[in-house]
Amino acid sequence: MALACRVSGRHANSEPAEEKRRHAMKALVKDKPVRGATLTERPIPKFGDADLLVKVHAAAVCGTDIHIYQWNEYASSRVKLPLLFGHEFAAEVVEVGKNAGPFKKGDRVAAETHIPCGHCFQCTTGLQHICRDMKIVGVHTDGAFSEYSVLPAVCAWKLDPGISYEIGATMEPFGIGVHAISKTKPAGKKVVVFGCGPIGIYAQMVAKFSGAECVIGVDVSKDRLALAKKMGTDVVLNAKDVSVVEEVNKVTKGF
Repeated sequence: MALACRVSGRHANSEPAEEKRRHAMKALVKDKPVRGATLTERPIPKFGDADLLVKVHAAAVCGTDIHIYQWNEYASSRVKLPLLFGHEFAAEVVEVGKNAGPFKKGDRVAAETHIPCGHCFQCTTGLQHICRDMKIVGVHTDGAFSEYSVLPAVCAWKLDPGISYEIGATMEPFGIGVHAISKTKPAGKKVVVFGCGPIGIYAQMVAKFSGAECVIGVDVSKDRLALAKKMGTDVVLNAKDVSVVEEVNKVTKGF
């Protein structure tokens, strides 16, 4: 009888804990206005009719995340605490809101991080990317440095089966490079990209893929210039060591 009571007692005490774990997730939260962040547990978030509840499989670290972690002027002027940050990610759909469009459980998606309001002039005329009341996942709303996240369906893009979650997590910054280069019509031209961070290198790769005759990358970081060269940029220039104008003119012969 005593043993039975003890076992029964363990079950009675453990069931609430197990139930709590089923509804909780690990999350990285910016909870204090100082450098750092806290790894904690939070309830799995609730989602709305136009949202997807997703299980995060991969997340990338953006410069914005570093600002938030360091809590510099950029972050302190934009972010309200506490905040679950992180906004570049790829995930698996686990629940679908009733008005969340053509998605189903199990879909693999990459996240677009800009949330349009859907009501302003820009949104109603096909210019959601310059919505006047734009919100950013992981800056104005809770983000994706967590096991689960809520993603508005309008911000979800289905991943091709051949694209890994790790690559999918970089689709948002990659898209910036694609958008920038698509405006230049680079085929047959000589293209100079200033900056060899991730987006700059993406832009150089897209320019090359789009038929640019010569792609030049400019930066002051030897490591980033080396990576740009490795990824296919034709000429890399360190602005600390050379006159960029002179070197570009040499390469392009003024054209």
